[in-house]
Amino acid sequence: MVNKLVDIKRREKKSKPQFIWGRKKGNHKFERALPLLLIGFLLILILNMTYVGFRGKQIAREIVELSKLGFITLEEGAFSAQHADFETAMNIFQESKQVFVDLKDKTRFFESSVASAQHLADAGESLSIAGEMMGGIVLQLADLPEKVLEQNLTSIRSDASASITDEIASALPTVATVNGHIHDAVDNLNNINRRLIPEEFQGKFDDALRQLTGVADKFDQVERDLPHFLTLLGHETPHRYLIMVQNNFELRPTGGFLGSLIIAEIDKGFLSFFKTENVYDLDWKLEDGGEIPPEFVGFIDKMFIRDSNYTPKFSVSAERITDLVEQAGIPAIDTVVAVDHEVLKDLLSQTGAVQLDGYPNGYVTAENYGVVIIYLIESQKEFTTDDKGILRGFVEDLKTQLLASKDVSGIGTLITANATQKHIQLFSRDEDIQRIFEQFSLDGGIKDVADTEDYLLVTNSSVGGNKTDPYIRERLIHNTTFSNGKVIDKLTVRKHHAFRNSEEIKWLQFLRPFGVTELHDPSRYILGRGDNVSQVKAYVPFGSELISSSIDGVQTFNDADTLKTYFLFPMTVSPGETVEVELEYKTPIKLDLKPVGAYSLTAQKQAGSDDVILE
Repeated sequence: MVNKLVDIKRREKKSKPQFIWGRKKGNHKFERALPLLLIGFLLILILNMTYVGFRGKQIAREIVELSKLGFITLEEGAFSAQHADFETAMNIFQESKQVFVDLKDKTRFFESSVASAQHLADAGESLSIAGEMMGGIVLQLADLPEKVLEQNLTSIRSDASASITDEIASALPTVATVNGHIHDAVDNLNNINRRLIPEEFQGKFDDALRQLTGVADKFDQVERDLPHFLTLLGHETPHRYLIMVQNNFELRPTGGFLGSLIIAEIDKGFLSFFKTENVYDLDWKLEDGGEIPPEFVGFIDKMFIRDSNYTPKFSVSAERITDLVEQAGIPAIDTVVAVDHEVLKDLLSQTGAVQLDGYPNGYVTAENYGVVIIYLIESQKEFTTDDKGILRGFVEDLKTQLLASKDVSGIGTLITANATQKHIQLFSRDEDIQRIFEQFSLDGGIKDVADTEDYLLVTNSSVGGNKTDPYIRERLIHNTTFSNGKVIDKLTVRKHHAFRNSEEIKWLQFLRPFGVTELHDPSRYILGRGDNVSQVKAYVPFGSELISSSIDGVQTFNDADTLKTYFLFPMTVSPGETVEVELEYKTPIKLDLKPVGAYSLTAQKQAGSDDVILE
């Protein structure tokens, strides 16, 4: 079993593609911007001591001493900020501000040729003020995540006028002021006469200034984006969310089969509404779900919400599902969040076990979650029309424990890691918010590539009704040949069904606390013993043409949603079997290889899947 794949991978001609393994850390903008800003200035301050010191020994000594004091103070401030001791950092920045005010007074007496020293002092003063103010913002908002969780422990707040977001909104003018000081510092440093900087320090000066300019650009984004985060928190008007709970044990292109939906509303930072809906109940209210996509022809006779996540471009699937949900009577949706079972499993590892209603000894854990929930749902289908009631009750209890959790940082890291691996995807009808999602690659988008670049994405749509995808080990073998400037690709999709009889012994151990003493058909076949039946789509550059395939019936489509061509074919794999399909196709890519040329491939993984190797 492979580790989790980072979304994108490139390779050059004749080199083997390699996925990069790892997880991204959270994006804490204030905490990261502050030490970056200060480090950039410290480099400038050090290298300019020689320049400042060449004018007048006595005054130069005073300036150097003041500069050293400023350097030490700012260094301590950066260290404190980096280690989240923002109260100490703020006090240090206050001291630094006075140091640079004194330095500025000294440089006023220099003649015009030393104007650069004035710019240096002004830059230092601006940055120390910015640091002090940022420390204040962080102190003001530091306990806000815990406050949000604590005040949301009740399902609906008692005071309709109460607001958590007012505190964030009150920080916006300070953020704008900080940004102004940062840009003032950049302007001052750009006005320093570079010729007066010793040659051996000019490279460092340029690097430091480039770094500080980058910080200024990032802070522009912070100032621009914060109001939109307030929109997500329902600051001025309530913000309604549709949360798609996708079962990646039964893969679909955006992550998994869509069995349950959650309607949630956030008003001024409070979770004011939260309801789990069975997607089947909504499906029966639809009159027309639209055209049936090619991969489902012959499997369904009508289009439903539960089958509408058939394109891997999440914004398209989310928009389509939102329209259908609203047709079924749900009020207008603002933002869509898709999560799969990997996210729920990881949340359980954070919150601890959740007891299921009706099972005094039955606790759902990160280890047994998939087996317990799926088996209990499937085993109740013949006895009740509300078989998803188990999942609904579980989600409600998990929400309660999640809100009660005090480890906000741990939950944040967990969410960030799952978003990186496309187990969480986001879409908003607000264009500015959608731009932010795209900026941080949270949108589940399809990568645009140049006309000279190759592309590959293979998706699986489970159509057999079984939840066997956790046992499928998929290997994609991609080879490229070049002929008269044309690019010919050969793709092998190889699947192995890794289910073993010993799995059922483990399942029974998980299920005994829930009163299950014997595994029954068809649940055991649904969980893993059954065949894995899927419709596979191989997305390749738009305009590619199939040359040959190892099976009959491969269909070719030019897809308007993704602007890619895809080849559609079925694959069925039984336990213990390995099955493969080979495709050879001509891409529209033309390369000039005389004398040499560059070839690159961009590959994306399917949302919700992890056990994939690309060779």
